[in-house]
Amino acid sequence: MGHETVGDVMTWNVVSVDTDTPFREIARALADHRVSAVPVLDRQRRVAGMVSEADLLRRQAGQGFLLTGSMRERLWRRAFARRWDARTAGQLMTAPAVTVTADTPIPAAAAMLARRHVKRAAVVDPDGALAGIVSRADLLSVYLGPDFELAARVRREALGNTLFLPPSQVTADVHDGVVTVRGVVPRPEIIDRITAVVSAVDGVVEVRNAVVPDTARGIMHHGVHGVTVGDTVAEAAYRMRALDIGALLVENASGGVAGIVTDRDLVVRCAAVGSDPARTAIGSIVSGTLRTIDADDSNLADVLAVMRAHGIRRLPVTSGTRPIGIITEADLARRLPSRTVGRFLAGSTNQNRSTPAEPE
Repeated sequence: MGHETVGDVMTWNVVSVDTDTPFREIARALADHRVSAVPVLDRQRRVAGMVSEADLLRRQAGQGFLLTGSMRERLWRRAFARRWDARTAGQLMTAPAVTVTADTPIPAAAAMLARRHVKRAAVVDPDGALAGIVSRADLLSVYLGPDFELAARVRREALGNTLFLPPSQVTADVHDGVVTVRGVVPRPEIIDRITAVVSAVDGVVEVRNAVVPDTARGIMHHGVHGVTVGDTVAEAAYRMRALDIGALLVENASGGVAGIVTDRDLVVRCAAVGSDPARTAIGSIVSGTLRTIDADDSNLADVLAVMRAHGIRRLPVTSGTRPIGIITEADLARRLPSRTVGRFLAGSTNQNRSTPAEPE
């Protein structure tokens, strides 16, 4: 995966001055072309340095101290004596010039400007002749492109051409240059590689990596909440509201899992039939076979198959016989590429239309 280069963002047609160009002509060139600096060329037409507005102002500022005699001002005069007496570009310029070539990667050029504390660099050809100029603003322009173009580049160059991850497995969305990557991968070590490779794409401001290993454990949200078969519907409703969740596991008298009860169950099987929530036990409204899936021996395909086959929106995840988490449709939407989630939801809808779903 290659970076954009200086040649993609530089200014090709630039004004320049010779080493013997006088002060006033330099100032006129800067004003006429609305630039803050110009390259200075020697007799061989090679870049000898760069003269900027700051160089000219330093010379003028130095002259302003000539009629005074404080110690500080004498030190300024000594430090900038050459600039005070300077009359030509060769005397005023900052040399040697910071130079790059058109095929220099943008990150390398940015690092050079930062390291040398300069705002721009001359772009030279292999013979050292001036080809153009690149500024900090030019280098930052890679961050100004549309989000959809950056997203397409991340998917193509980073996820596809470099990591060979298909769109059905991992994808990326971009907002204001921040890339959010979602999906599942077969091996956990790939996750860190995704962050590194996507970060290297020109224009990426930040990477938010939501990719998880392709196991039920990776997809689930951790922790489960439950009630016992003897708890009332009112107690279950209060607990759901307090935890801001839509389902609770139901434990039997021996501590095993008897089933799962959802907010919909509370309405349909209790309130809708006129039962008193404060007197109705959860055990009386739990029905159907509880479907679970193993945390480490099951992958995304297994999860989707179970949820689709049984028309369920929540699937408890177990380690051995102990529930350790749950997978919901919301988890799938957060974790997976939209294309994968869309296919699953379409399949679930068709399944629900063709055959009655088991109660949750």
